[in-house]
Amino acid sequence: MKCHFVSAAALLLGCATFLYADAVPVLPDPDIQIDVGFDSSGIGPFTAINGGGIFDFFNNTSQSILNLELTAQVNPGTFKCSVLVFFKMCSTNQDAAGNVTILFFGVNPEEVPPDPEDPEEPYEREGILPGKHFTINLNNGFAHPETPAGGWLLDGQNATLDMRANVPEPGSLFLLGGAGLLLAWRWKRRACPKG
Repeated sequence: MKCHFVSAAALLLGCATFLYADAVPVLPDPDIQIDVGFDSSGIGPFTAINGGGIFDFFNNTSQSILNLELTAQVNPGTFKCSVLVFFKMCSTNQDAAGNVTILFFGVNPEEVPPDPEDPEEPYEREGILPGKHFTINLNNGFAHPETPAGGWLLDGQNATLDMRANVPEPGSLFLLGGAGLLLAWRWKRRACPKG
Protein backbone atom coordinates (compact mmCIF):
# COMPACT_ATOMS: atom_id res chain seq x y z
CA MET A 1 0.00 0.00 0.00
CA LYS A 2 2.82 2.37 0.93
CA CYS A 3 4.55 1.72 -2.42
CA HIS A 4 1.39 2.58 -4.38
CA PHE A 5 0.97 5.84 -2.42
CA VAL A 6 4.57 6.90 -3.14
CA SER A 7 4.18 6.02 -6.82
CA ALA A 8 0.93 7.99 -7.06
CA ALA A 9 2.50 10.99 -5.28
CA ALA A 10 5.51 10.99 -7.63
CA LEU A 11 3.21 10.77 -10.67
CA LEU A 12 1.05 13.62 -9.34
CA LEU A 13 4.14 15.78 -8.71
CA GLY A 14 5.39 15.15 -12.25
CA CYS A 15 2.01 15.99 -13.79
CA ALA A 16 1.66 19.12 -11.65
CA THR A 17 5.02 20.42 -12.87
CA PHE A 18 3.99 20.08 -16.51
CA LEU A 19 0.43 21.33 -15.90
CA TYR A 20 1.77 24.41 -14.14
CA ALA A 21 3.90 25.25 -17.17
CA ASP A 22 0.90 24.72 -19.49
CA ALA A 23 -1.47 26.77 -17.30
CA VAL A 24 0.23 30.06 -18.25
CA PRO A 25 -1.32 31.16 -21.55
CA VAL A 26 1.22 32.23 -24.15
CA LEU A 27 -0.04 35.14 -26.23
CA PRO A 28 1.65 36.78 -29.20
CA ASP A 29 4.78 38.70 -28.24
CA PRO A 30 4.91 42.40 -27.18
CA ASP A 31 6.67 44.85 -29.51
CA ILE A 32 10.09 44.92 -27.88
CA GLN A 33 13.51 44.88 -29.47
CA ILE A 34 17.09 44.94 -28.17
CA ASP A 35 19.82 46.73 -30.12
CA VAL A 36 23.18 48.49 -29.68
CA GLY A 37 22.98 51.70 -27.60
CA PHE A 38 25.02 54.77 -26.70
CA ASP A 39 25.37 57.23 -23.78
CA SER A 40 23.12 55.42 -21.36
CA SER A 41 22.37 54.66 -17.72
CA GLY A 42 22.73 51.37 -15.85
CA ILE A 43 20.10 48.64 -15.73
CA GLY A 44 16.88 49.45 -13.89
CA PRO A 45 13.14 50.06 -14.19
CA PHE A 46 11.80 52.44 -16.83
CA THR A 47 8.39 53.75 -17.92
CA ALA A 48 7.04 53.78 -21.47
CA ILE A 49 6.30 57.10 -23.21
CA ASN A 50 2.98 57.11 -25.09
CA GLY A 51 3.11 53.34 -24.68
CA GLY A 52 6.46 53.13 -26.50
CA GLY A 53 9.89 54.74 -26.62
CA ILE A 54 13.54 53.83 -27.07
CA PHE A 55 15.52 53.52 -23.86
CA ASP A 56 19.32 53.34 -23.47
CA PHE A 57 21.12 51.21 -20.87
CA PHE A 58 24.54 49.72 -20.25
CA ASN A 59 25.86 46.70 -18.40
CA ASN A 60 27.02 48.33 -15.17
CA THR A 61 28.07 45.01 -13.63
CA SER A 62 31.40 43.18 -13.71
CA GLN A 63 29.84 40.13 -15.42
CA SER A 64 28.52 39.49 -18.92
CA ILE A 65 24.72 39.54 -19.11
CA LEU A 66 23.80 36.12 -20.49
CA ASN A 67 20.03 36.70 -20.32
CA LEU A 68 17.83 39.70 -19.65
CA GLU A 69 14.32 39.54 -18.18
CA LEU A 70 11.79 42.38 -18.35
CA THR A 71 8.44 42.30 -16.54
CA ALA A 72 5.46 44.65 -16.71
CA GLN A 73 1.70 44.75 -16.38
CA VAL A 74 0.02 45.75 -19.65
CA ASN A 75 -3.32 45.41 -21.41
CA PRO A 76 -3.64 42.03 -23.13
CA GLY A 77 -2.87 42.36 -26.82
CA THR A 78 -0.99 41.19 -29.86
CA PHE A 79 2.72 41.93 -29.47
CA LYS A 80 6.07 40.62 -30.75
CA CYS A 81 9.75 40.63 -29.75
CA SER A 82 12.90 40.89 -31.83
CA VAL A 83 16.59 40.26 -31.19
CA LEU A 84 19.08 42.13 -33.38
CA VAL A 85 22.21 41.73 -31.26
CA PHE A 86 23.66 40.24 -28.07
CA PHE A 87 21.27 37.25 -27.79
CA LYS A 88 19.92 34.53 -30.09
CA MET A 89 16.26 34.44 -28.95
CA CYS A 90 13.50 36.12 -27.04
CA SER A 91 10.24 34.86 -25.61
CA THR A 92 7.24 36.35 -23.85
CA ASN A 93 4.52 35.03 -21.59
CA GLN A 94 1.42 36.99 -20.63
CA ASP A 95 -1.21 35.89 -18.15
CA ALA A 96 -4.90 36.85 -18.13
CA ALA A 97 -4.23 39.72 -15.68
CA GLY A 98 -1.83 41.37 -18.15
CA ASN A 99 1.44 40.45 -16.40
CA VAL A 100 3.99 39.96 -19.14
CA THR A 101 7.50 38.53 -18.88
CA ILE A 102 10.00 39.00 -21.70
CA LEU A 103 13.22 36.99 -21.71
CA PHE A 104 16.16 37.66 -24.04
CA PHE A 105 18.45 34.62 -23.93
CA GLY A 106 20.75 32.25 -25.81
CA VAL A 107 24.39 33.19 -26.31
CA ASN A 108 27.47 31.88 -28.08
CA PRO A 109 30.62 31.15 -26.04
CA GLU A 110 32.72 34.28 -25.44
CA GLU A 111 36.07 34.83 -27.10
CA VAL A 112 38.92 34.23 -24.68
CA PRO A 113 40.03 36.87 -24.00
CA PRO A 114 37.15 39.10 -25.29
CA ASP A 115 38.16 42.00 -27.53
CA PRO A 116 36.37 45.12 -26.19
CA GLU A 117 37.30 47.09 -29.34
CA ASP A 118 35.78 44.56 -31.75
CA PRO A 119 33.01 46.40 -33.69
CA GLU A 120 31.35 43.07 -34.52
CA GLU A 121 31.15 42.03 -30.85
CA PRO A 122 27.40 42.75 -30.32
CA TYR A 123 26.56 40.72 -33.43
CA GLU A 124 28.49 37.67 -32.22
CA ARG A 125 25.67 37.06 -29.71
CA GLU A 126 27.87 36.55 -26.66
CA GLY A 127 25.55 38.42 -24.29
CA ILE A 128 26.12 41.99 -23.14
CA LEU A 129 29.72 42.37 -21.97
CA PRO A 130 30.54 44.60 -18.97
CA GLY A 131 30.38 48.30 -19.90
CA LYS A 132 28.55 47.70 -23.20
CA HIS A 133 25.53 49.82 -24.11
CA PHE A 134 22.17 48.58 -25.42
CA THR A 135 18.71 49.94 -26.23
CA ILE A 136 15.22 48.61 -25.62
CA ASN A 137 12.74 49.72 -28.31
CA LEU A 138 9.06 49.56 -27.28
CA ASN A 139 7.65 51.35 -30.34
CA ASN A 140 5.06 49.73 -32.63
CA GLY A 141 6.86 47.84 -35.39
CA PHE A 142 10.22 48.76 -33.77
CA ALA A 143 10.03 52.16 -35.50
CA HIS A 144 12.19 55.18 -34.63
CA PRO A 145 9.54 57.96 -34.77
CA GLU A 146 9.96 61.48 -33.40
CA THR A 147 6.96 60.80 -31.13
CA PRO A 148 7.12 57.41 -29.38
CA ALA A 149 4.05 55.18 -29.73
CA GLY A 150 3.49 51.59 -28.65
CA GLY A 151 1.20 49.13 -26.90
CA TRP A 152 2.89 49.20 -23.49
CA LEU A 153 -0.17 50.57 -21.67
CA LEU A 154 -2.30 49.49 -18.74
CA ASP A 155 -5.77 51.03 -18.69
CA GLY A 156 -4.54 54.02 -20.71
CA GLN A 157 -1.48 54.65 -18.50
CA ASN A 158 2.14 54.06 -19.51
CA ALA A 159 3.49 50.75 -18.24
CA THR A 160 6.62 50.55 -16.09
CA LEU A 161 9.02 47.75 -16.99
CA ASP A 162 11.38 46.15 -14.47
CA MET A 163 14.65 44.69 -15.74
CA ARG A 164 16.78 41.89 -14.23
CA ALA A 165 19.96 40.36 -15.61
CA ASN A 166 21.11 36.73 -15.48
CA VAL A 167 17.89 35.13 -14.21
CA PRO A 168 17.52 31.32 -14.38
CA GLU A 169 16.10 30.21 -17.72
CA PRO A 170 12.67 28.47 -17.69
CA GLY A 171 14.26 25.11 -18.53
CA SER A 172 15.97 25.12 -15.13
CA LEU A 173 12.59 24.43 -13.46
CA PHE A 174 12.14 21.28 -15.55
CA LEU A 175 15.68 20.15 -14.78
CA LEU A 176 15.10 20.53 -11.04
CA GLY A 177 11.66 18.87 -11.30
CA GLY A 178 13.18 15.92 -13.17
CA ALA A 179 15.91 15.54 -10.55
CA GLY A 180 13.22 15.54 -7.83
CA LEU A 181 11.29 12.79 -9.62
CA LEU A 182 14.45 10.71 -10.00
CA LEU A 183 15.20 11.03 -6.28
CA ALA A 184 11.60 10.06 -5.39
CA TRP A 185 11.83 7.03 -7.68
CA ARG A 186 15.11 5.92 -6.07
CA TRP A 187 13.67 6.39 -2.59
CA LYS A 188 10.60 4.34 -3.59
CA ARG A 189 12.78 1.50 -4.87
CA ARG A 190 14.69 1.38 -1.58
CA ALA A 191 11.59 1.75 0.63
CA CYS A 192 9.47 -0.76 -1.31
CA PRO A 193 11.64 -3.69 -2.46
CA LYS A 194 10.04 -6.17 -4.85
CA GLY A 195 9.20 -9.51 -3.49
